[in-house]
Amino acid sequence: MSSEALWLGAGRRADVAATASEERLDRVDARPRQQLDANPRFPRAGGTILSRSIQGDETMTTRAAFLERVRHAVTEGNRAGTVPQLPERGHVGYQGAGADPVQRFCTELAAAGGKGYIATDSTDVMRIIEQIVQAHSAKRMLLSRGGLIDRMELPAKLSQLGLQVTTLDDVEKNPHEPFFAAEVGITNVHRLIAETGTVVVASRPNEPRSVSLLPPVHIALAERSQLLPDLFDLFDLFSPLPNPGKSAPPSCLTLITGPSKTGDIELRLVTGVHGPGEVHVIVCGT
Repeated sequence: MSSEALWLGAGRRADVAATASEERLDRVDARPRQQLDANPRFPRAGGTILSRSIQGDETMTTRAAFLERVRHAVTEGNRAGTVPQLPERGHVGYQGAGADPVQRFCTELAAAGGKGYIATDSTDVMRIIEQIVQAHSAKRMLLSRGGLIDRMELPAKLSQLGLQVTTLDDVEKNPHEPFFAAEVGITNVHRLIAETGTVVVASRPNEPRSVSLLPPVHIALAERSQLLPDLFDLFDLFSPLPNPGKSAPPSCLTLITGPSKTGDIELRLVTGVHGPGEVHVIVCGT
């Protein structure tokens, strides 16, 4: 068989295949069409954009009811502390603490939902701590080390009250359980900021963040000399480069203003979700 005959045979087969394909397409076009969505979601331009499940639900919350629920959640959620009227800032950011920085700190802390105390000596400090612990019927205490905690010998004094006291020296033997089991965490502070009622905690080997983060009640001990008037004064203490009178910033600074709060769900303010539900600050030496 010649090559020309083979070529003609292949051409006829291609024509037959093309004809068959066209006939199948004609049969498909002749069939009645079925719409996948018999009741389309967007029937016309400018129509109401709602799914069928919502359109058919008569109990669906109306816009007015939804807004009323939001207003109610905001009212219910703002009970952690009263929000004072913000003062006029003028043309500069620095505000200072006024004539009485200690009282300003306690006022701002209370507005954020925390509680401030003024202690004259170590005996006064122990009295305040004992009141807080008894109010919560707490037994398990977790303490960081250094600062006022060591100088006041708090671990020994709290143990004498019949409390189960764990320090970071004990935690080294079992590094996980004491942090989550503690009912009250007691820490030192790096600084206090009077303008906003903020506690500043610096992370160190003897003062990890978990002591102020995991227990549901946080008690912070501070000296009067650690009180700064304004947030600007805090960052003026540090310098990443050698600078007389300034220190290198710590690896982590935690700024705590009142108890942990979140308002992610329906604008309802909830405390104690991501951290302690109560923050107590005792200012000593005033």
